[in-house]
Formats: sequence, C-alpha cells, structure tokens
Amino acid sequence: LCVCSENDIQEGKDNFCTQIYEMGTKVTARIEAIEDFLKVTGEKVIFSTYQSLHNIAEAIKLLDSSFSFDFVFCDEAHRTAGIAHKGFFTQIHHQEKIPAKKRLYATATPRILSEKSSKKLDRETYYVYDMSDTEIFGEEFYRMSFKDAIKQD
Repeated sequence: LCVCSENDIQEGKDNFCTQIYEMGTKVTARIEAIEDFLKVTGEKVIFSTYQSLHNIAEAIKLLDSSFSFDFVFCDEAHRTAGIAHKGFFTQIHHQEKIPAKKRLYATATPRILSEKSSKKLDRETYYVYDMSDTEIFGEEFYRMSFKDAIKQD
C-alpha cells in the first residue's frame, strides 16, 4: 500500500514526481483504508511519505495495542533530523506513534547538530533530532564517502 496524498505526488511536494497511475498499486491517505490494510493477515509492505505518517499513526490507534511493524526503513533519514517542533518527519522516531521492532535509517548526508547550536536552543520549545544520538538513530554501521563511491564507480 502506498500512503501519501495524491495532491502531494501530483504537485511534486514529496520531491518525487510521478502520476498516481504509474504507481502500480493502491495509493491512499485515508485512515480507514490504512486500518483495513493493516488488519489483513500475512506479510505486507507500506510505502509512505514522511508527510503522511500521521495518517498511519491514526490508523494504528484504531488497532489493538499489540500492533507493531517488524521493520521500518527510513530513506533520506537526514530529513528526520534537525531542530523542529513536533512535525511530519519526526513522527517516525516515536514508538507510540509508529511502533516498530526495528528501524534502519539511511542517508547520504548525515545531519549532526553542532555543539554551539545545541547550547543556543530552548529545549522546552524545540525537539532536537541529532543523527549522532544513538538512542534515536542507533549505531552507525557503515559509511562510504562520496570520494570512495566515485572510486568504486
């Protein structure tokens, strides 16, 4: 199931421009449709934009409390880091919203908050998601520099 707003895709707001008919699968942002999909037994996969995570979180609230994804893959994970109010992109970090047994964060551009910036923040107003925080992002297990990627073609 693809969970995203058709308007987001059609208007290019997700930085991925495609047409709904090109998806080759169901596309929805409807909470009831997501809930129905999650109730189906067996293996299933959801592809979602970060902007649509709140719809998935709302659908999960309607399920029994034991629901959890086995695995969540967060591509472009640097978009979930930084200084922000509780927003679309940071919901993926919260077990109570998007429960998961395992998460894998992948990015080509890690976002690390400088110590200077960190000291200036009003921590009661903002939530800081720093990719060096292993409590949220886990341990880094592989890194390849751009230079090395070019060398390896």
